[in-house]
Amino acid sequence: MLEKLSTGFAEKIYSMLTSGNADINFFCNCIRMQNHEAATNSPINFALQLLKINIIYRTPILKKRLPSVKLGSDYLSDTFVRPPVCELATGVLDNHRIITDIFGSAVIIMKERDEIFKIVEEKTGISGFAKLRSRLDSSDVPIEDIYSKINERLSCRLDCNTELSVFEQFCFKNKYVTRLLDIAKCNGLTVTAYIKTSYPKGFIGELLDKLGIFPDELLISSENEAPVVDDAGFTGIVSSSFKKYIKPFIKKGCKPFYYPTPSSLIKRAKHPKIGKELSMRYDNICGLRVFNGLNRYSVIYERAYLCYAPAIFGFAQYAAKAALNRENAICLCDEYSLFAGVIKRLLPNVAFLSENQAESKLKNDCFFIDPYCKAENFPENCGHCNIASYLGLDKKSTEHLLSLMYGAQAEKNNLPPDEYTYLKEAYAAVEDFTNDFLNYMKKSKDNFTISGDNAARLYMCGDPQIQR
Repeated sequence: MLEKLSTGFAEKIYSMLTSGNADINFFCNCIRMQNHEAATNSPINFALQLLKINIIYRTPILKKRLPSVKLGSDYLSDTFVRPPVCELATGVLDNHRIITDIFGSAVIIMKERDEIFKIVEEKTGISGFAKLRSRLDSSDVPIEDIYSKINERLSCRLDCNTELSVFEQFCFKNKYVTRLLDIAKCNGLTVTAYIKTSYPKGFIGELLDKLGIFPDELLISSENEAPVVDDAGFTGIVSSSFKKYIKPFIKKGCKPFYYPTPSSLIKRAKHPKIGKELSMRYDNICGLRVFNGLNRYSVIYERAYLCYAPAIFGFAQYAAKAALNRENAICLCDEYSLFAGVIKRLLPNVAFLSENQAESKLKNDCFFIDPYCKAENFPENCGHCNIASYLGLDKKSTEHLLSLMYGAQAEKNNLPPDEYTYLKEAYAAVEDFTNDFLNYMKKSKDNFTISGDNAARLYMCGDPQIQR
């Protein structure tokens, strides 16, 4: 009996120390994940660590003085630690029911609301739409009523179909949270999707079906629906919004499972100045891969994905665009090299030649891609590019990147174990980055390119020689 009381008391203390605000909740859980045995072996020290986090994140002056983590320099996955999905599911399965917000957790929206409204304005050609739509936006008002006011004030005849279509383009499934919900359903829990939105229930239901998300119950705030919590002690709340979902349901006695969006974590790290347009896409796409919680990647993978891959993919985009209207495109690299795998995704008809072969094979109206900056003389009628000129850096500054890109696949080289491991992780990161960005561009129809300046800034964040 005493043991049960002490365990219950400890749980109450932990709940009290971790429920102050979003930062407190997340970083207290990070401390727990970084050292699983701390609470059992050194409960007093563990409690003091939690208390320290409470003091820091309740005091604005102390919070501002915290040393910031830096993209490329720090191992972010060791700072922003999520529990493995099976471990989180263990806590979830103590309940009879799970309520989730869906958007922000199970579904990641890759564009801000205002950006979506601007796209709709561009598509419809109705001047002033975006500003007015943003002003009228409310999760408590049906979308039809909002558009009725827009048509009245702008003297137009719009329906909501364009907006719904654009919104759907930027919705991406988060496998970490959806797997958690699947585990809950498989174990007999009722999953309730409570979504605060103005969009119609039918549209939301179809969207979730397409994404492979099947809640037992779908409730929409604009249709005056809300979950009735009659068994709070056995109801969990899974959400990315601490203020709108977690805290109100904690007050009702529900057990919280706070899931900060992946992009919110990567935004905590100090970034190079890469501009708002790329920054938004970069944070969302990279966050969903590296910080969703499904995998905890190595420091090699993380740095290669966040810093080196944008330079390699961006150069491939640049080269493919430059070679697009040429009769022949020739890439001076091994067909099985890292860069070859990327450029083939963007320029399927490219030919691969060695330095010795290239001079005799070049023809009129040919574009020559020299990723390793090895060639010096080109025929006058042949265009050419290399990665150093794309990045705006000298060859010496790109040595680390070139060593990563150069040569055949790691499996084909007789390499020392450490170097083989490094190349294997880095190659996997670049391949994943390429897949993630191309999938995003295909689904969202957002054909953006990474400029050389932005790619150089990201690359320099992760290059140890440049940092020194």
